[in-house]
Amino acid sequence: MTLSRTEIIKIIKNEQYPSSIIENTADKIINFSDATKASFEFWYKTGKLDDFQVEGYTLGSLINEEKLLLIGAYLMMDWLIKDPEKAKASLKMGIK
Repeated sequence: MTLSRTEIIKIIKNEQYPSSIIENTADKIINFSDATKASFEFWYKTGKLDDFQVEGYTLGSLINEEKLLLIGAYLMMDWLIKDPEKAKASLKMGIK
């Protein structure tokens, strides 16, 4: 990832995440899959969501239909890549 840890923490703080989870969230972002990293960096550079899709979900659908915040949507997309069955089960149960 081309973004530094400091930049990632600044992004998370700007999204108004609680201070108690900022470090853990930064670790997860640093360890994103290549596809999630590319999409996250596209958003960071352009301010726009791309057409990134995993297991039938897009960032837009996670934000608009599942009511996730932007960072949460990226975390979920990465989880859908790494452990699709657990991630989909979590979404079906309404756990965000």
